[in-house]
Amino acid sequence: MTVEGLLALLRDIVGDDGVLSADDFPWPRWWQSPPLAALCPKEKSQLAPLICALEEADVGIVPVGGGTRLHTGYSPSKPVVLVSSVHLNSLLDYQPDDLTVTVEPGMTLADLQGILAKRHQRLALDVPLPDRATLGGIVASAQSGFWRTAYGTPRDILIGVRAMMSGGVEVRGGGKVVKNVAGYDISKLFTGSWGTLGFLTELTFKVHTAPAFQRTLVWEVADLATGARIAFELYQAQLAAVGYWVTNEVASRPQVVLFLQGTRRRVDWQTDAYTDLARKLGVSMAPEELSQERQQEWQNRLARLSDATPLAVRISCLPTEVASLLERIGDAPDLQVTADCACGIVEIAAAAPELLSPKRVRELLPSPRTRLIWTRLDPITPELEDTERWGHLGADFPLQKLLKQSLDPHNTFSPGRFIGHL
Repeated sequence: MTVEGLLALLRDIVGDDGVLSADDFPWPRWWQSPPLAALCPKEKSQLAPLICALEEADVGIVPVGGGTRLHTGYSPSKPVVLVSSVHLNSLLDYQPDDLTVTVEPGMTLADLQGILAKRHQRLALDVPLPDRATLGGIVASAQSGFWRTAYGTPRDILIGVRAMMSGGVEVRGGGKVVKNVAGYDISKLFTGSWGTLGFLTELTFKVHTAPAFQRTLVWEVADLATGARIAFELYQAQLAAVGYWVTNEVASRPQVVLFLQGTRRRVDWQTDAYTDLARKLGVSMAPEELSQERQQEWQNRLARLSDATPLAVRISCLPTEVASLLERIGDAPDLQVTADCACGIVEIAAAAPELLSPKRVRELLPSPRTRLIWTRLDPITPELEDTERWGHLGADFPLQKLLKQSLDPHNTFSPGRFIGHL
């Protein structure tokens, strides 16, 4: 079938206005071939015939939400179309007394938070660009943010899922109640699958009561490694902050950042306790407060969509290894660094390959088996083309490969984009 013939068939399924040029979406221009088109189904019922038609033509599908994570992963290994969830953005069910909410995947995090806020509740996720990031994309890429220490990741709050898979077959896992142990845990299977197993159509989350008060404390420190040691000591004190971070991205100099949430009285007590402890750890200056606006600017920068940061890597190590890793970085004013000192996640971004080459990143790792993901790696130079964007292949890779082959036998969903070119 010719491309023109395929597009005509797709228009019969999703309508003329549902087939757009791929240039209307922010796909990475370093992909080896541009997507054939961008499809915008308006109803879930259109997905099954859409998938079947594309599999018949041996064309892959790259699911797209807000497009904030398309630059992570490899170029597709065969012709693809982008399938957007932009119109699949409805609130399907909300039970505030049961602390559950069910939505379609195209709803943005900001829109859902606005709905929940009317009942003094929230989804315990904070990710970059919340007005653009969709819930389907957040789950598929397993995104988390500054609150991870206290609330976990999407897999910890996602309790039910529906998805359309190969052959147009719909699967369901979990349910709409918090305590549900029926069937296979499909929710965790799709969390962090990066669109390689199917197209998410329905998501059910457990929600939390919104805190009455929030405060973000910032201390100036001598360097990132010192800041990481201080942040880890503050974490060890078990005074229940929401997040313990060190960064040079807020004010272009090393800082320790703590996130506090709760009642005003509780946050005031935590502020005094952390200030006293930081002083004992050698930080003489009192902390400043970081405004919500500056905090959001910092978090949005972590999406790494700016042309100023075409290289970005996320390293996952033990919390006790963060300080030594940052010590190996040294005084690096040309690198943008943000680290979660309680969870052991270090994010580094740079403007040029000589500042953050794969060789240099390997030298930073605490061990050769340390996990990393190149969250952005625009192939500026030929030697970057063959870089393993998902880090080394673990011992569980054969199982991952078998799972992909079993659940997506035609290699339809995000073909070749995941670890080991799955």
